[in-house]
Amino acid sequence: MFMIPLFALFLFGPALADEVAFTQNAVEVKNRTDHPIACAAQLAHWFSADLGVAAPGDALRIDFVIDPATGTVFIRNVGGERMPVEAAWCGVEGRAWETRYQIDLAEVGGGGVTCEAVAEGQLTCR
Repeated sequence: MFMIPLFALFLFGPALADEVAFTQNAVEVKNRTDHPIACAAQLAHWFSADLGVAAPGDALRIDFVIDPATGTVFIRNVGGERMPVEAAWCGVEGRAWETRYQIDLAEVGGGGVTCEAVAEGQLTCR
């Protein structure tokens, strides 16, 4: 019978218990425009991270992690660490900030967003 040493539970138990409290929620961004759309997240006042690009007619899956106790939304960096998201948006690739649609982080658990082009190159998503 395999037994986990007690010291391992002491070292890793709190981290494992902490991770169980978080929920994984994916948002699918469907591109119904004639141009590729790019999505990004603001992780700090001076730093943003690319979340991916969806070609016309395709979709982009964005995996968020949520702390249900605080409502804080995170993405994981390449090292697997949770990075708090201050804002997330999608816009026409190459002009994503200028044409952006801001994703409502309070509704990240909703599951999906469909983006369409509107007047003057802006996106609207619902």
